[in-house]
Amino acid sequence: SLSDLGSFDIIFCRNVLIYQKIENKIAIIKKMYDMIQPQGFLILGAGETLLGISSTFELVQKEGSVFYKKI
Repeated sequence: SLSDLGSFDIIFCRNVLIYQKIENKIAIIKKMYDMIQPQGFLILGAGETLLGISSTFELVQKEGSVFYKKI
């Protein structure tokens, strides 16, 4: 099971969500949220967003990069 993997400071999930239905996106984001340490980060592909999918991450823009921080 995924819980056997432990927890992470950062998860890279690039170009995976774009191929999923909304229900699957929500489930995937929830699982990743549960696995990321407090104040950890989620990196998505350039064409992916959590807008309308999850409010459990804060969008961070820094030096031309976009990523999400667990809140």
